[in-house]
Amino acid sequence: TITIYVNDSLTIAQGSDITTTYGRSDSSTPFTSTGGTGERVFTISGSNPGITIDQNGRVFVAETATPGTFRETVTVTDRLNVSETRSILIVINETVTFRATDTLATTFGRSRNFDSVTVTGGTGPFQYSFTALNDSFTLNTSTGRITVAAGLAVGTYFETITAIDTFGFMDTIVVRIR
Repeated sequence: TITIYVNDSLTIAQGSDITTTYGRSDSSTPFTSTGGTGERVFTISGSNPGITIDQNGRVFVAETATPGTFRETVTVTDRLNVSETRSILIVINETVTFRATDTLATTFGRSRNFDSVTVTGGTGPFQYSFTALNDSFTLNTSTGRITVAAGLAVGTYFETITAIDTFGFMDTIVVRIR
């Protein structure tokens, strides 16, 4: 008598996309697999050496992984070399770089708003803070907009502004207001 076993089809499911900032490691929720025959092995495509997968189906991004957007393929293979795949989107943002116009100029007696700060890299949303050395300056902590009140005395002022991304990475600039 010969007994033939027919196992359920091999499947791969779940897992999650990853978004992080260069310098921060992160991981997906595990990809899971059912069916197939015997032991199953997980692998991941791609050439970024900072992206790996363990045999529990969890994808890892090392803090030194090259920034960029990667559409990788997770493959599970059983003992009979049957494979199933699922894609994962991995976004590794550059480090936070904060820029502003070097000098913000206004005239005594005029209130003025400046949308002259920009952030590149990092993972939003961003929060902004500043030293607030003068009550005539306000900063929108969500947008980075600087408001100078009409009553600001004639002179030159320096404010230190910091932008912080979702993961706590930051950059600081000094803005001159005259």
